[in-house]
Amino acid sequence: MQEDHIEKLNIQLLEEQGYKHLSPDEWSLERQDLTEVILKERLASAISKLNPSVPQDAQEQALKQVLNLSSQNLEENNEIFHQYLTEGVDVEYLKEGRMQGDKVYLADFDNIKNNDFLVVSSRF
Repeated sequence: MQEDHIEKLNIQLLEEQGYKHLSPDEWSLERQDLTEVILKERLASAISKLNPSVPQDAQEQALKQVLNLSSQNLEENNEIFHQYLTEGVDVEYLKEGRMQGDKVYLADFDNIKNNDFLVVSSRF
């Protein structure tokens, strides 16, 4: 009983800071199965919103890189994901007949209102 109370209190505190609460029913609709920890459609939407000057195929390339981290080591994957989150994802695409390198950003650190903050719960 105490654990439920603590979880509800934490959800309330995060909502007061601008987080949107997703109940289990809501966030389970956004995943194909319980092994998915990234809400793919939300991430794809954020990439599109935050990187309008980057071509769609490069945005999709970045999404694939985030979803398919290369290492079998959890610690390495966490480091890679942290780098993607803080520094952006390196992509290349063809522009005017030449290959061009660019960054695709997953979060806007300059204007935090451009980000989607969620708190998800397992019970409420």
